[in-house]
Amino acid sequence: MLTLHTYFRSSASYRVRIALELKSLAYESVPVHLVRGGGEQHSDSFAVLNPARLVPVLSHDGITLTQSLAIIEYLEETHPTPSLLPGNAASRSSRPSPTAVLRADRLIGQRQLSASLGNRRSRPVAVFPTDRFRRPALSLALAAGP
Repeated sequence: MLTLHTYFRSSASYRVRIALELKSLAYESVPVHLVRGGGEQHSDSFAVLNPARLVPVLSHDGITLTQSLAIIEYLEETHPTPSLLPGNAASRSSRPSPTAVLRADRLIGQRQLSASLGNRRSRPVAVFPTDRFRRPALSLALAAGP
């Protein structure tokens, strides 16, 4: 059974949850509140899972993974279908990686939020042109196909 230690506002945890859902994998979600009580990730029990005290953490068959990209790669290797990437190397190299797009999407959303709050001094954060990659996380992965 896959067990994901996660926080609902963590973009790294969000990437892993998207990968798990796209692959239709059953998993147990264990919430780790990063704010309450000074942060549950600072507890001694969580430090046993991840000495860096960060989320996400995925446990599976005695293996513990602690970085979102490593977790997604592990899921892709251990559960190859459906694939999160196109079938051949040429197709994979011509598209931005799903995690890069997710990061850009998150940063674009932060920029829009800052602008709506009146913070005009926010730094440029878009990695990709926004007209081409507007909310692409799921559509990119689904468009990749088998």
